[in-house]
Formats: sequence, C-alpha cells, structure tokens
Amino acid sequence: MSSILSSPPNAVAFDGNLALESTDHGLAITNKLLRDQRGEICRLLVARRIHFPNQPENVIRDQREHFKIQAEAFGDQDPMRSRWFLSRSRCGFFNDIQRLDRELARLHAMKREYEDSFGARPDSINASLRPHPRSLSAQHLPDDVLFIIFELLEGRSGESRTGRADIISARLVCRRFCNVASHFLVREISIGLDEASLARMEEISHHPTIARGVRTIRITLRFYNSSFTDFQSFAFHQIRRARDYLYFLRRDAEYRTPDGTSPAALQERNEAHAHVVKLQRLAGMDLAGEGVSADKRDLAVLLDIHREYIALLEGQMSMLKRKRLSHCLGSAMARMPRARSLVIRDANPQLPLRDRYQRPESDLWTSLRISALEPLDGFDVLWALDMPSYGCILDIFATIRNAGVYLTSIDIWLRNMRSSETLVPSQEMRQDLSEGMRLLKSFNFRADYFPNDEAMNNVREFLSTSLSTARLQQLSLAINIEAIDPASLDLGGILYSVSGPHLKEITLSGLGIDFPTLLQFMGRLPEMIRRLHLSDVYLLSDTWREALDVLRAKTYGDVKFEWPEGGEFESTSEDDLESIFGDIGQDSAENAELYITRALHRNPLEDL
Repeated sequence: MSSILSSPPNAVAFDGNLALESTDHGLAITNKLLRDQRGEICRLLVARRIHFPNQPENVIRDQREHFKIQAEAFGDQDPMRSRWFLSRSRCGFFNDIQRLDRELARLHAMKREYEDSFGARPDSINASLRPHPRSLSAQHLPDDVLFIIFELLEGRSGESRTGRADIISARLVCRRFCNVASHFLVREISIGLDEASLARMEEISHHPTIARGVRTIRITLRFYNSSFTDFQSFAFHQIRRARDYLYFLRRDAEYRTPDGTSPAALQERNEAHAHVVKLQRLAGMDLAGEGVSADKRDLAVLLDIHREYIALLEGQMSMLKRKRLSHCLGSAMARMPRARSLVIRDANPQLPLRDRYQRPESDLWTSLRISALEPLDGFDVLWALDMPSYGCILDIFATIRNAGVYLTSIDIWLRNMRSSETLVPSQEMRQDLSEGMRLLKSFNFRADYFPNDEAMNNVREFLSTSLSTARLQQLSLAINIEAIDPASLDLGGILYSVSGPHLKEITLSGLGIDFPTLLQFMGRLPEMIRRLHLSDVYLLSDTWREALDVLRAKTYGDVKFEWPEGGEFESTSEDDLESIFGDIGQDSAENAELYITRALHRNPLEDL
C-alpha cells in the first residue's frame, strides 16, 4: 500500500492498466474455453439421447429441452449430418455408453475448473486496484441494468400483467425509479371506434416516458348497424336478444349448474320472460293509438333510446368517413417508438357468453338502455344484419405506412367475412401495403365464418399482398371451412408470396394446399423449424404419404399433425385414422408426428 502511495500517479495508472489488460486477456481465454466445453457437453448430451434414448440417466427429459440443447450445440444444422457427429461415428465412439459417460464426466470436471478460475480473476484485480471500494446502492446502477430488473419485476407471462402493481409501487421510490419504471406502466393500448379510447391513446402517446414503453395497439371493431334506423327493426332486435338471454337461462338450469333450480334462478327466468313479453307488446304499439298509459310511457322511453342509437350511429359513420381512427392511430404510433405490434378483433373473445345477452336488472329500462346502445360485434354474424365495411383495416395499414411506421407483428381475428370484399386492396394500395410489411416478423390471421367461395378469394388476395416480406419468422393462418368447397381453399397464391429463409414457426388450420406448392414452400424454409402445427389441412393433389416424406426432410422442435383431409383419406376409415393420428385431445405424439420428427423410421401411411 505504501509503495503505491509513494509512486508517481502515472506509474500507478500504468501498473493498473497492465493489470487490467492482463486480467482482460485471461478472462477472454477462460471464457472461450468455457464456451468450448459447454458446446462439447451439449453435443455429447444430444448424441447420448439419440443413441441411447431409453437410458434413465439421460439429462434431457423431454423434446423441448432436447431441441434447446441441440440448437446450442449444432445451431440450425441437422446433428446427424454434422462433421462432428460423422467423425465420432466412424471411430465407434457411440458404440459404448460407458465411454460416452466417462467423457462427459471429464468435461464436466474441466468445466468446473474453468468456472472457478473465471470467478477468481476479477476478485484479485479488484483487490489490487480498489483497496477501498465505495459503498454502492441501487441508485448507482445504470439505466440498462434497472430496465432488466424492472422487466423481471413486471413478471410478464404471455399477455398477463401480474407485476403491474409492483411497477406502480416502484415508481414511488424516487424520481429516477419513477422515470425508468414508467416505461413499463402501459404495455398495451386498447382502442375502438369511439372518441374516448382515441383520446386516451393520444394522451399516452404524448407522454415523454410512458409512450416509450407501449408495445401493442389492440383495436376492437364494433359497429352500430345501419339497419336499425327503422324503429321496428331496432325493437325486434332487442326482443331477439332478450329471447336469447331467456334461452340461455333455461339451458343453464337444465344442463349446467344445480343453482338453476334455486329460487333466485327461478325469479331471474320469470323476470326475463316478462321482459320478452313487454318488449313484444311495445313493438306492436302506436304511440298515438289506443293502449294502457303505462305502456305508452314505456314506448316513449324505447323511442328515446332508439333516437340515441341513431345519433351514435351517425357519429360513428362520420368518424369512419373522416378516417379518424386510422389518422389518430398513425400519428400516435409515430410518437411511440416501440409500438410496432397491432392486434385487430371484431369481437371480444374474453367476454363471457352470459354477458353477450340482454340481461334485465331491477330496472328494465336501465338494463335495456345499456344493452341497446352497445355496438354490435362479430358474434352477431348469424343475425343476418347489414354488415359494415372492413375497409378501415386497409386505411389503418396505409396511414401507418405513411407515418413512417413499419409493423413487426400483426394479429387479426375476424368473426365475419360477409363483407370480405372490403379487405381487397386497390391496385394503388397494393404496393404501399407490401412496402409497409417489409419488416414484418409475425403474422396471425384467423377468420371464423365464410358465407361463400368468393369470400375466401377476397381473403386470399388480402393475405397475398400482406405476406410479401422476406423477414417473416412466425406465420399462423386459421380458416373456418364450413360451407366452402375445399378446392377454393388452395393456399398456393398465399404461400408463393411468402419468402421463408427466416420462417421457423408455422401454424395452418382449415386450409387447402396442393403437393407441388407444399414441396416448393418447404424447400424455401430453413433446416431447423421450431414449430409446425397442421390441423384440418386439405391436400388437393397427390397423397399424404408423399407429403409426410416432404415434411420429414426438416428438423423440428415441436410438431402437431391433426385431422388431415384429402388425398388417400377420402376413402380411409375412422379406425385407420385413429390408429395413425390418435384420439382427439391425446397428449402423446402419434405415428405421423413421430415419423415427421424421425423418431419412427417407417411411414405410417404406406399401407393405406
């Protein structure tokens, strides 16, 4: 210590630099040795599970863990085709499990030795350069470290926000914590075709800190219906909703809960029945005609509610005509640098079924006003109502692109395709739409109701334009195929536009594909695919036996292959299908999945 104090400042700095340089060099060498040891251990673990899968001592317990270790050891390369694997196989290394285990034990011992050396070097240099270390606290941590800490505190799991209360509490600690934690305060903004939600988004987007933490914009498209400008149509719609709720109560009492026979449940059904009878009586009345004075007062209230509905309808139509939603969204996303994920729904799937019906409370008109003035969503598709245009979706994409924003994730779920022609982009818009998708990494599209083949053709045009991007990593397409000719489900026009060098997660459900298209599409995909889920896929040409051979050419982490159609399955019995693909809901991988993942050597469809 005295020698350091008596040395000139330059000499102390020089000695410190030498010590830091020496330590840094030693740490780099040790770190490289550690990486090499970890890689060799992972390769041996993968080889042990492949050659000796039934050994109870296997460290790798399931397919997911096997895929994770395999990716660390071999990357996207097939292990069986790697130079390391071939050279070890030629020398008979994998013939003796005891030899393999001895090599693993030796590598683990060397790894522990390197880890001890790696941890001791920083302590020695800190002791020589900083004999009097400062007392540090969380306030001395850099912002990058605090961001990591608050991400863990946030506790994100899927779309849940379990740690939001902790984030709010952390903002009260000090000004610096408040500034950093504010980035996690609002992760998702929900908007609709109403001024209140747009005003909230505008307010958040102008906040200097909170706006930087927003990741996702969720849009729910619920429309007021133009067919209800006529009072009779409006009244009969309320009667039908009241009947639906009464049917729900009766079914609940008959099939579901023991509470259905309780006095409270019986009273609720009686009130719902009285509600239906009263609305039917009012719908057939004339305010100027004869009738009970109490019913006339109730009819006047119902007419007032109808006038309020028309006012809301006119306001929404004006908003759509001015493209208020798309313009507000484009400008807000331009101010939120990390909001690059868009979720679009035409219904709220989380809303309980019971709450979708007209539910009478103690005051009939209070409950009716709340229910009647709500806009309709995609669940109303079976009611044969006039459906609004989905052209606002194209307006949203065009406005976002004009604002200089490039989306990285799009998730669309539409319950109703009766107005699918409004999703077809014009020739002028196609190029702008494709350009706006060039940074897209994740695309999910689901549609639950197609009235005819023309609706499918319209959706195909929309998807072909949206998926012309080379950066796509995750693709999910799910279609409800009821009442549609399988030949109209051909995915060729869609998959031909998908460039697949980075596409590693694929989910296809309810769609058709011919064998040449499948062969070409799989040929453009990388060697390693993390997830492949095929459900209710219709093969339009050739056979599924050949299709399984094409799918088998890749390496997978997770595979699901359920209920294929077309090909040789047109004449296959249900018993044969069950022997190949298993029962619905069975967790274990069946023969087709085992064959695709190379766990089964014989094609299970050879005998069909």
